[in-house]
Amino acid sequence: MLGPGSAGAVSDDGTVIVGGDWSTGSPRAWSWTRDNGRTTLGSGIAYGLSADGTVIGGYSGSSAVMWTSDGVRERIGTTGRVWDVSANGEVLVGSDFRWSVADGLERLEP
Repeated sequence: MLGPGSAGAVSDDGTVIVGGDWSTGSPRAWSWTRDNGRTTLGSGIAYGLSADGTVIGGYSGSSAVMWTSDGVRERIGTTGRVWDVSANGEVLVGSDFRWSVADGLERLEP
């Protein structure tokens, strides 16, 4: 069972689901697998997920962040939220930025 909150994304094979829970009064990001159940990632909400479920994007506080499969949270150098993650997990996007392993942070200017 996923528990309270809402899901934000699912891996391609459906084995990993991520989202957020507001039941404690502050947002808590989580991931879920059938084997491990729901695991809290920390403060924030998870919105995006790579195809294999190893890279998670979202926010914590006012910062855009990514979590890796080992639970490590990394700020990606901007405020806002990561809304989506590329299939290979190497590119994260928000409403006004693109972050990649190769290029770092880029603003999406008109």
